[in-house]
Amino acid sequence: MSVRARLTNPFAWAFLGMLGALAGLAIGGAVASLSSILVTVLIALFFALALDPLVRRLEARGVARGVGIGITFAGVVVVVGAMLAFVVPATVTQVVGFTKSVPGFIAALEQQPWFQEVTGLGGEEVYSALLERLQAWVSNPANLLALGNGVLAFGSGLINGISGTMIGLVLTLYFLASLDAMKQAMYRLLPAYKRSKAAEVTEQITRSVGGAIGGAIQLGILNAIFSFLLLTVLGIPYAMMLAFLALLVSMLPMIGSVMVWIIASLVCLTDSWQTALIFALVYFVYMQIEAYVLTPAS
Repeated sequence: MSVRARLTNPFAWAFLGMLGALAGLAIGGAVASLSSILVTVLIALFFALALDPLVRRLEARGVARGVGIGITFAGVVVVVGAMLAFVVPATVTQVVGFTKSVPGFIAALEQQPWFQEVTGLGGEEVYSALLERLQAWVSNPANLLALGNGVLAFGSGLINGISGTMIGLVLTLYFLASLDAMKQAMYRLLPAYKRSKAAEVTEQITRSVGGAIGGAIQLGILNAIFSFLLLTVLGIPYAMMLAFLALLVSMLPMIGSVMVWIIASLVCLTDSWQTALIFALVYFVYMQIEAYVLTPAS
């Protein structure tokens, strides 16, 4: 039987289709299993692009590139090590304490003067029903166990994050040291008459991406420091937890600072509505300064 006759057989087409589907599933499974590794590699590459401008500034001052990479990376290791040694443990402690304090916050909510003033304007039954449901949910041991499992999951994710951070640091150092070599290898794949233009465009892209990432990291650090100082002055016991949240969330463009503003203001309500109002007003002013002064114009 000829090959053409075999391919006209519907069973042959079905078999080939099944093989194609199995191959697609196998490739998809391989990509999915490597997704975490690929994400780590991409993050390390972006951090290398963010650190490259610092290395180039040192080079402009007469420092050899290898020495500049060593100085820059040593500074990054010191900062990351300080966070892992001091910031992260304090954040975990406050997260666990906040989770355990949630039932007490809900029970004391009705006693807050600002809440009594709000409920005095009408709708007492609605507020009472909402509080009863919240109290019943928190009083359920199964829900409390779920909260505990959430804390354990947070701790487990934190441990995995620390190991991933170590791998990311090593990859960042590798990409930072071989960034120029990677670019030159890419240029060699192009025809000779296109290499100069490709080099120009690539340098513009890498500078723009590195500047954007570096700027986002700087704004995140400033946001975290300001949040921590403001919350500490206001006497909020979860200042470190919220500052760490601000460090991560405020790097999101457009909505990051707004999310920190809303979440931290809600946490401040556990103290009093005056504290929440002061935080909301002061942080709103900071957001305007961050948007119009600290953020460079594009």
